[in-house]
Amino acid sequence: SIPLRAQTLIQNWAVLTSGASPIPIAVDASGNVYTGNYGSNTISKITSAGVLTENWATLAAGAMPRSIVVDALGNVYTANEGTSTVSKVSADGTMVTQDWAVLAVGAAPWGMAIDAAGNLYTANKSNNTVSKITPSATVIQTWAALASGASPWGIAVDAAGNVYTTDANTATNTVSKISPSGFVTETWATLAASSYAYSLVVDPLNNIYAADAGNNIISKIAPDGTTTLAWATLADGASPYSIAIDAANNIYTANLGNKTVSKIAADGTAIQAWVSLASNTWPMGIAVDAAGNVYTANQNSSTVSKIEVGTLPLDLVAFEGKLRNQKVQLLWQTANEVNTSHFKIQRSINGVDFVNVDKVNAIGSGANNYRYEDDVRNLHGEVAYYRLRNEDKDGKFTYSKVLDVNLGLDNRSKFVVYPNPTKDMLYVKGIAINEVKIIDNAGRIVKTQLFNKVNNTSINISSLLKSGVYVVQLRDNMGKIQSEKIVVE
Repeated sequence: SIPLRAQTLIQNWAVLTSGASPIPIAVDASGNVYTGNYGSNTISKITSAGVLTENWATLAAGAMPRSIVVDALGNVYTANEGTSTVSKVSADGTMVTQDWAVLAVGAAPWGMAIDAAGNLYTANKSNNTVSKITPSATVIQTWAALASGASPWGIAVDAAGNVYTTDANTATNTVSKISPSGFVTETWATLAASSYAYSLVVDPLNNIYAADAGNNIISKIAPDGTTTLAWATLADGASPYSIAIDAANNIYTANLGNKTVSKIAADGTAIQAWVSLASNTWPMGIAVDAAGNVYTANQNSSTVSKIEVGTLPLDLVAFEGKLRNQKVQLLWQTANEVNTSHFKIQRSINGVDFVNVDKVNAIGSGANNYRYEDDVRNLHGEVAYYRLRNEDKDGKFTYSKVLDVNLGLDNRSKFVVYPNPTKDMLYVKGIAINEVKIIDNAGRIVKTQLFNKVNNTSINISSLLKSGVYVVQLRDNMGKIQSEKIVVE
């Protein structure tokens, strides 16, 4: 059976003074949460029980903490953009060393990461360097020198001690890799154009995930540098600002644009609005504790939100789907139902954007079998995707796995667009194609090409499209429209 995990949002789990403006957030091994408050130059501590000490540590005037980490002993460090320093606060909060490490004047560290040996690394946005600080506070100012104008901001360390940075310079859109000895591979990986990758995270297999705020995607980079630009696609306008990972390798993003938190499973399946925050929050930092609870630092509202994750009192033993007589038959079996309210049937034509189709009331106790049929005669597409939103009477909910159901020849897409990803040429196969439009991530039509009921055509995009995510919109002679997302490398 599959135990289901439900999430409960506590919008204002901790409320700071107006103007505190928390940006970075971190969690220690005991579940205490720390925020670096960019506006008030303080560090706040919130215990796992939710007890807030707002001014747990006071930093220097103008410090402007941009990043925060906790070491294995519980000491807390902030990278201070305004003073180009790293501050250290002892685990009990009694000793604050303002200038524990002094970086070059004007370095302006944005990102900071810590390795298994307790060495700190800062991404210095203004002087295009990475500094290394040992546990004894020895500073190697230019441990790694990046290209002029690189402006590194995101930084992460893998299990082998390799350091990775993202560039703020949208003309380069690169990830640099620095070996433990300090050897720099400047363009180790290339992200999509206008990526604005503010944040990086590493999984236990040393895969790198970059939150691409410019294109609303999560890019995945394998240890050998192989890059999947749109490994996960978020909603238009999401603008993922920061990224975190839990013990099960689920990825979470704090989406500054639409004030949501997205959850992406290890296979890249995304729940776009896993949680929706208040419109005034502006989530800029995100962290996950050992129990899988998720926290966001909300810069505009000066609050911390907590998403509690618990086990829903329901086991989903099986969930299957198949096509029969132009209807998709969904069958699912439960065990240990307690307080279960209902199941929402959700469908998608692209595996990303789901809509509610219907609701099936739950029996609410014991083990049960359920069945639902969805009429797909008017659904155009080769595959339909289904999931269940399982809700209990307390309002907690979770999602099932996603099923893909082949709709057969009668429902296949009229058009096929390939290759995807592409670089130079785009090919279209279909029936009676009359128009092809290519639309960029901002909704602008960058190309329109008219045809007279052709079945096959090609478009040279080598000098037309920059790297990024686009939508190809195709219209046939009957006026039917189909849209397909493509990635241009």
